[in-house]
Amino acid sequence: VEVQLTLPGGEPLSARGVVRWARQVNDDAPLVAPGMGIEFVDLPGESALAIQRVIAAREPILVAD
Repeated sequence: VEVQLTLPGGEPLSARGVVRWARQVNDDAPLVAPGMGIEFVDLPGESALAIQRVIAAREPILVAD
């Protein structure tokens, strides 16, 4: 997939990735958010460092399956 995103306080960046997991809407589990996990590929070093800084600075998001 091709994604474009803007990190908090940062410039927009574009990245290529592979969808590694996807979770559909589940009406039986309304607190479990739908979404997907993307593994970035060929990410420029500066973009990778910016993403790592955001991840390190925030609280973990734990979602029960």
